[in-house]
Amino acid sequence: MTTYTRLTKAEARLWISEAWGRDISINNVKLRGDWLFVRESGYMWGEEDEVDCIYRPKSGDLSGETWDSIRLADSPFVPHNDEAVAIAVAKLDAEMAVERAQWDTTCIDCGAADQMEVWSGTFVVMGRMRLDAADGFSLSDADRVCTEDERVRCTACGSTWDLAFLEVDKG
Repeated sequence: MTTYTRLTKAEARLWISEAWGRDISINNVKLRGDWLFVRESGYMWGEEDEVDCIYRPKSGDLSGETWDSIRLADSPFVPHNDEAVAIAVAKLDAEMAVERAQWDTTCIDCGAADQMEVWSGTFVVMGRMRLDAADGFSLSDADRVCTEDERVRCTACGSTWDLAFLEVDKG
């Protein structure tokens, strides 16, 4: 079985900088519970009084996509703000629980939870990407990424299925 560890603050800063394609200061990253908070005052459409919230599950599978935003006043960037942060985190956790309930990420062969990953598929990447860079390229550099024919794999037992086979049970 694969064991994952949570990111440290420095690792989270590096990861989000790479995912977003711009350097994020370690002072603009905070970790609380299952959440990564990123403060980016005024970048593009960002608001100065908002903080981006990114879900960081125990599986280690991160998405660079902001799940939600909270007011700066309710964030861990405000000193001695534990009560407001706890309320904000509880609200984010509740919203994520509703979202995650829609998706069963339990392996149908071995029963391991949260061990599914996209294993293969056809990926169409559009946009200008430097393929000759010393450190390779990132799909996040693309303007658009489309996928089809995805196959998922359980990292615990190695079983694979077509993504279409694993449907969401709407009850």
